[in-house]
Parts: sequence; structure tokens; C-alpha cells
Amino acid sequence: MPALVDLTGQRFNRWTVIRRGANDARGNARWETVCNCRARGTGLVYGHGLKTGHSRSCGCLRREAGRRTGNASRKHGHASRRAPSPEFCAWQNMKDRCHNPSHAAYRYYRGRGITVADEWRDNFTAFYAHIGPKPSPDHSLDRINNDGNYQPGNVRWATWSQQNKNRRPYKRRGA
Repeated sequence: MPALVDLTGQRFNRWTVIRRGANDARGNARWETVCNCRARGTGLVYGHGLKTGHSRSCGCLRREAGRRTGNASRKHGHASRRAPSPEFCAWQNMKDRCHNPSHAAYRYYRGRGITVADEWRDNFTAFYAHIGPKPSPDHSLDRINNDGNYQPGNVRWATWSQQNKNRRPYKRRGA
């Protein structure tokens, strides 16, 4: 086992190490630290987290970054990493189909010239304000004019049967 390096008095990002803390149940070294913001007092942080930069602050750094960038998930509450809303997933998939060349359906959308309106491309809130909540799990995003873009006035929530009636004519190969 390597010798323990004393981290007392050292700074790691926003943490300043005060003294050695108690090991956890597995014997991993923890250090009592204080964050620059001093909002949360002291905390026990793993030495490995300090040295690798995985632990950079008490959480104040993340909160500040959210305020600076206008963190999308905090704005509208639909973009949670664990469970994004169906509306957010539909918005993301719509953008991928039209603007991500590695998407499986890209050639059927952008390949045909179909794009997403500029006001929706980087603004879920504007998209959601227009389309509203998904009525049921049986509904999905549909373009009213199948050859038109994803834009206000051309998008709706539709059932599978509605979408089947609103598709391009099927062309048989070799006919």
C-alpha cells in the first residue's frame, strides 16, 4: 500500500484541505475540507476525488455555471438526465433526424430538405409553447404537410392511424 501523502493546507480547485478525516468503511482516505464559498461549512472529501479533480467544490461551482448558462433543464424542467419528458425526447429526435448526419433517418429528412425552424432548433421552450403537452403515449410528433419543415403551423401530436394517412406514397422497387 502506498504511503499516505499529507494534503493538509493544499488547495484543489475550490477545496482547501483542513485536516485528515476518518477513513470510510473500506479504508479509503478522506479529508476534511472547506470550500471557497464557505456556504456549506466543512465536508469530507475523498483524497482521490481531490487529486483527480472529480470533486471541485461543495456544489457552488455547478450552481454558478447553471446561472451563467441558463441551464436548460432548470428552465423548463423537461430535460432531466434520468427521465427526460416525452416532449423533450420528441424535440431532440426531431432535431437529430434533420441535423445529425449519423442519424439512421437523416436521409429521409434533411436528405429531402426538411429542417427545423430556427426559433425551435436551440429553444425547447419555444417548441413546447407551440406544441403543448403530449396528449397520450399513443401520440407522436407529426408534420401536417409531409413535405414541409418542422415549423409553427406544420406540427402536431398525431396518433399512428393519423400518421399513416399522412405519408408519402409508397414506391415499389423495380416497378
